[in-house]
Amino acid sequence: MKKLLPLLIAAALLLSFSPTLLAAPDAFGYDCQVVTPTYIEASTYIGLAGDDEYQEVTLPFSFPFYGTDYNSVFVNTNGFLSFLSGYQSYYNNYAIPDLAATPNAAIYALWDDLYVDGAASMHTEQLASPNRFVIEWRNVNFLWGTGTQRVDFEVVLHETGDILVQYRNISDDSLEQGVSATLGIENEAGTIAYQYSYNTAVLPVGDSALLYSVRSSETVVPSMAAPNIAEIILEAEGVDANQSFGKGKSRTFLNLIQQTAANMGPQTDFDGVSKYVLVGEPGEEVESLSPDYWQAVLDFLNARIAFYGLGIGPLTYSYDDYVEDQYGPGPGTLPFSEDFTGVASGEIPVGWSETAAYANWAVQNTNYAYGYSPEMMFNWTPSFNDISRLISPEIDAGAYSSVNLTFAHMVSNFDSYTWPYVLKVQVSLDGGTNWTDAWSLAPWGVVPAEVVTVDLTTYAGQSFKLAWVFSGDSFGINYWYIDDILVTGS
Repeated sequence: MKKLLPLLIAAALLLSFSPTLLAAPDAFGYDCQVVTPTYIEASTYIGLAGDDEYQEVTLPFSFPFYGTDYNSVFVNTNGFLSFLSGYQSYYNNYAIPDLAATPNAAIYALWDDLYVDGAASMHTEQLASPNRFVIEWRNVNFLWGTGTQRVDFEVVLHETGDILVQYRNISDDSLEQGVSATLGIENEAGTIAYQYSYNTAVLPVGDSALLYSVRSSETVVPSMAAPNIAEIILEAEGVDANQSFGKGKSRTFLNLIQQTAANMGPQTDFDGVSKYVLVGEPGEEVESLSPDYWQAVLDFLNARIAFYGLGIGPLTYSYDDYVEDQYGPGPGTLPFSEDFTGVASGEIPVGWSETAAYANWAVQNTNYAYGYSPEMMFNWTPSFNDISRLISPEIDAGAYSSVNLTFAHMVSNFDSYTWPYVLKVQVSLDGGTNWTDAWSLAPWGVVPAEVVTVDLTTYAGQSFKLAWVFSGDSFGINYWYIDDILVTGS
């Protein structure tokens, strides 16, 4: 973010982050699917208008949400619903869940600083077969927009507890697509949430719809032939994947997981390949999975355990455990991995260092590079025009004839036309005195989340340090996010 309000607004409008989609249900069991939109124009005008206003609306049925039944909901002009009162002034969105901040017990359709002016309106509609209740924001304006950005969206509450959120006529405009909004759901305590996106231009142009629901595992789906990651975790935890439960003990724990995962439909994995949660495509090497994908699987399994009350867990088989099991402890310090888990926000990992003159590196509880927080972030401020490095500990590859590096990253650009810069990975064989480029990128705009692979075989048989490097005028970038660093050798 820049120092002056015009630049602040400009940066918000120019940013276009790639979607941050969770691959596993939240801790309660809610997941989210992209479904075919069937937008409903609600017919009952409720008279709610203005800036930061809200109104209580009685529901035609008792609605179950995170284990509590509610008979009314507070509708807010700022694009969200809360089942708790007193949240009329919350125009400033944030990431969820957030234990310390309200609102809670909320459905965030498009939580932004919205304005229901004279050209906008809000409506409800009661529908039957099946029983549903619609709350619609129609032609609403953005308080800090240009005045031309207007959006239609709605929340459809199903008596069963399903939540359908639909969007209509979204323009090719980052503000309308959610670049300054939160989309998701959050429980009453602010401890569990399914965050679909946060300050991310995730909504497609035109019409779209999201369905939040606690998925049933009773739907019979085709089996999937692929390496089964769930079974690897269960075996590592000493859990019998084939233990029986349910009526007549006709089902197994692994069967439950597979069916539930398949019922969720294809998910976008962290290497950009569409696949099912818990399994890979046939022939895929399990070793290629990133730490964040592994964490998604672990979260998924624990969510199923908690929801179905199977008396197992929680499972704690970490990605580091998995890497060691797959590669062995190895000589030297390979495999070397860092996903910044356990590092305090605002710090860098123990054993790492950064260029003292430009301390712009810090771990943040965000997940733009891929999947799960935390991650490392390079911040444009304090601004400089020079070189800043984030430097790894010494990595001993002396016993290896080939070495490979992978890491995930995402770049939030500001204006490279005026302030050019280069991002690099460099290698030092003398403890950080001299550096050689191993990879570089000169962004011409936003770089969506991607996994980078760098062949370091030139440095096999030696010890070296790695550095992630910003070179240039830092005013040209907003942030550089880095995660899931893995160095392996053979």
